[in-house]
Amino acid sequence: MALDFIALLPDEEIPETPAACEAASSSDTGEPAPDAWSITRAHFGADSLELALHEELLDFAEAFRPTRAESAMREAAVERVVSLLASLPSFASASVRPFGSYATGLCLPSSDVDLAVFGTGFESKVQQVAGLRQIEKALHRAGWRAEEVEVIGSAKVPIVKYVDGPSGLSVDLCLEQQDGIRSSALATKAARQFPPFRPLVLLLKRYLSSRGLNDTFTGGVGSFLLCLPSLPARLAGAAAPSAEGGRLLEPVGSCSSSRRCSSLRCTRPPSRRRLAAARIWAATCSTFSSSTASG
Repeated sequence: MALDFIALLPDEEIPETPAACEAASSSDTGEPAPDAWSITRAHFGADSLELALHEELLDFAEAFRPTRAESAMREAAVERVVSLLASLPSFASASVRPFGSYATGLCLPSSDVDLAVFGTGFESKVQQVAGLRQIEKALHRAGWRAEEVEVIGSAKVPIVKYVDGPSGLSVDLCLEQQDGIRSSALATKAARQFPPFRPLVLLLKRYLSSRGLNDTFTGGVGSFLLCLPSLPARLAGAAAPSAEGGRLLEPVGSCSSSRRCSSLRCTRPPSRRRLAAARIWAATCSTFSSSTASG
């Protein structure tokens, strides 16, 4: 079970719908932002490699934000599942809730869609596997194309996996599992409270995905496990943010207000404190790169 150890704000209700991968208007074409990693791109402190890295990470997160068309494609895939389940007597009163990267807004364009079905009455593992078999048969009969349909009943959490034909998205569906919903709520809360969280997680997810190390079934690192080391250490109950403490991937301007800035980009020249924070971030990236290369 995922524990809510983000204690800086009061507990929040678990969202019913995705936070989700909302599209940025600048990425409607599906293409990365122009000159996202160009050496001619102007940044504050352009003579600083650390600040250039900071800006490139933000550009990366923006360039890989799903477009409106991609978000609509995911929503349509979910709607097809909802309609399919409504046609089955055993699932007539069931509800479908997304979780994982689709629900938290931490998805890449290639991320799959994780769905949990509630209200089925299938509490035991044997019942859940039997219910997933019913869904498997329904997927084969569906009016839309479902490919590579497979029930994995031997897993700790039984699921049915398939590829949604119209969109090409991979979909994982489980029954009566609250843990995924809770872990998604935790990640959503972290992303809301700590602006650096999203760019860092997206970068690491892309890094692992490009090397085939993102599948837990084959010993890789899943999304929730990846999120944990990305959370600041102060989540475990440390003091609230202060104006004196430098932060990685936070506003790089010379803001001196004691109120925390909500933007990762700043319109003012960088201060020495921000430059120092950016250097620490660069050293962290260098250490991460060295350790993965040696491993």
